[in-house]
This record gives sequence, C-alpha cells and structure tokens, in this order.
Amino acid sequence: MAETTMQRLQLTDAVLAIVCVPPTIVGALSKHGSFGIFDVAVIVVSVALILLRRRAPIPVLAAGIVALVGSIAVMGRPNGLIPVVIVLVFTVAVRYERRISIYAGIAALLGLLATVAILTPHGLFGPQLLAAVAWPALAVAAGDVIRGRQVAIAAAEERARRAEETREEEARRRVVEERLHIAREVHDVVAHRIAVVNVQAGVAEHLLRSRPDDAAAALRVVRSSAQAALDELGGIVDVLRTAGETDASAEPAPTLTQLAALVDSYRNAGLAVEYETSGAPRVVADTTQLALYRTVQEGLTNAHRYGDGRVRVSIRHAADGVDVEMENLLGAPAVGDAAPTEAAARPGGFGLIGMRERVLAAGGSLQVGPEGANRFAIRAHFPNAEAPS
Repeated sequence: MAETTMQRLQLTDAVLAIVCVPPTIVGALSKHGSFGIFDVAVIVVSVALILLRRRAPIPVLAAGIVALVGSIAVMGRPNGLIPVVIVLVFTVAVRYERRISIYAGIAALLGLLATVAILTPHGLFGPQLLAAVAWPALAVAAGDVIRGRQVAIAAAEERARRAEETREEEARRRVVEERLHIAREVHDVVAHRIAVVNVQAGVAEHLLRSRPDDAAAALRVVRSSAQAALDELGGIVDVLRTAGETDASAEPAPTLTQLAALVDSYRNAGLAVEYETSGAPRVVADTTQLALYRTVQEGLTNAHRYGDGRVRVSIRHAADGVDVEMENLLGAPAVGDAAPTEAAARPGGFGLIGMRERVLAAGGSLQVGPEGANRFAIRAHFPNAEAPS
C-alpha cells in the first residue's frame, strides 16, 4: 500500500515537471524566436524544484521565489517558474498548518508582485496584479482544504484502529472471564464431590479391617459422590458443547429451596450438620441465590474436609437481606491433606477466592477465616432484590 502511494506521488511530480516546461519554451519563442541558455536553466530549475518539493517544502518554496524574481529580472519575460511557485505554495499548504500556509502565500504574493513590477512598471494595477493576488490565494485555499480532508481521514482511520483494538481487547477479556466462570463452576459442582470422596476413602481405609460395616458405608458414600461428580461434570461438558444453543435439558442454577437437600447430602456423607433458619424469606435475585448456595456448599466442604466432623449453619432472613453464618472446629487432617488451619484459612485457596468473588458479585459482603485458636467461621450477607446493596 505504501509503495503504491509513493509510486503515484512520483508519477504526479513527473507530470507536473513536464507541464511546467512548455510555458518557458513558449515565452522564449514568442518573445525572441530563439531558445537560449537562460531558458534551459529555468527549465532545469523548474523540474528540480518540482521533484524536491516534498522533501523540504518551505526551503524549496523560498528558492523558487528567488529563482522566479531573478529569472524575470534577467530575462525580462514570463517563464515556467511562475506556475512552479504556485505549485510550491500549494505543497506547503497541504503539508503544514494554516498559519504557515498563509505566510507561504504572502511570500509568493510578494514574489509575484515583484515580477509584475519588473514586467509592467507602468501598468502595475492591471490584470497581472489580479492574477498575482488570486493564484497564491487559490493555492493556499486548495491546499488547506486538502490538508483538512487528510486530517479527517487520518482521524477516522485512528478511531477505526482504536475501535478494532477495543473490540479485540473486549473479546480477550470475555474469553478470560468465561474461562474463570467455567473454572469456578467446575470447582463448585465437582470439587466438592471429590473432597467428599477423598475424606470417605480415607475413612474406609482406616476402618476396613477393624469395622468393615462402617467401611462399607463409607465406600457407598464414595460411590454415590463419584457418580454425582461424573453426572455434574457431564452436564457441564454438555453445556459447553452446546454453547450458544437453546438447551432445554440444562438444569437450572441452585436456589435457596435446595439448601436443605444440600445439607442432607453432607449429612449422608458423615458430617454432623446443625442447620437452622429464621425469618420470613423475601425476594432474592437468582444470582444472589446461586452465590448463597455456593457459599454454603464451600463452607460445608471445608468443614467436612478440615473440621472435626461437626458444623453449624445458620440462615437468617431479614428486611435488608440474608445473613449466613457457618462455624466449625478444626480437626485432624485427613490422609494426604495439609494441616487443617493452614489449608482451610489459606487466602490463596481457589475455593475461598471463588466464594469471595461470588459474594461480591451479588452485592454482598463476606468475612471468612479462623476465629480464636481452633475455630473457623464464614459470615456472609446477601441483599434482597428490593433492598439496597
């Protein structure tokens, strides 16, 4: 593209250089009937000025005005440098701001007035004077219009480029957000099941010889939890495969009415859950219900994995929203786990990070971490749909 533009500009300069030659030849033949060395010099200077005008417009214009006045004074007749100076003024007007182009037009005007004074000293106020004023003014006006158009085109191209960059950045941001969303969903619906499997597998291994009946019960929990994890993971994969399509078979997001079932599933896995609710439920946004459900789910998983086997869950409905409180004592780590206090309270844990992101996205607040020497607590507040967040 740039090479094509350069070739077009070079062709334009070549055509202008050729066009500026005939006036000198015609002036020489009509005046004296002969073509002299000064005429050749004027032609060479005219062509050189045209070809150099884009490299240094202002110095070339100054040289053209001096050459015009000097050639007129020596030869005493018009030549091809007159249209060359007009072209040079136009070049300056296209390249530089309006103030500089006006100065260039005034300089050319003074040069042309000098030539008019030399050629017609007794007819200074004739048509030649009008031409000396009109041509530089026309060159400045035309150059300013073209420069304004070029500036507008450049600005439009820059806006288009920035808009394209913005679209690409937005697309990249959406991809990152979607990846985080998928990772969070996988953690929420699968990791909790795997945590139960891990704990119950450790229990079964410990009781396999001494209490085979209890070990068998633990293995049944392992089997059911593993099957549930496979089913939920399959559901996520199905949703990803049908992204952008209507999927009537996709299960709705968990709601507050499913909290009791969630608690029962952890009770069946061996966690002693003290579950209590108070207050009259009010209207809660779907995103808030999902965030609340996942918060309780994450808290139950942590209590099951790192606690002493007991956890208290309190859900309180009030005028300003829903309060969630979960407390458990930290117990001995399961086989292969880190120390309970360190693992449950680690600020970089993805479960707690996802919990905090969900609560904040729902307009709520969250406090999570150890309380005292051996207690872990989660306290969250979620606003009602009609209550200010």
